[in-house]
Amino acid sequence: MNASLRRADRSPGSPERRNRDGIASSAYRSRAASRSSTRGFQSTSRGAPRRPSSAAPRASRASNGQ
Repeated sequence: MNASLRRADRSPGSPERRNRDGIASSAYRSRAASRSSTRGFQSTSRGAPRRPSSAAPRASRASNGQ
């Protein structure tokens, strides 16, 4: 009984560890891909898609305030 319980405890633990490693590797890969993509966007458009969206409402608020 003890051996079967130990095997049962070990069997679910190994796939969980494998899944965790896979998730960690995929997350690291996605982070690396996002970093490379953000660097590419910044180098090509110099952050154009992000700045106008955040600067437009600020400019409108400033113009309305003035």
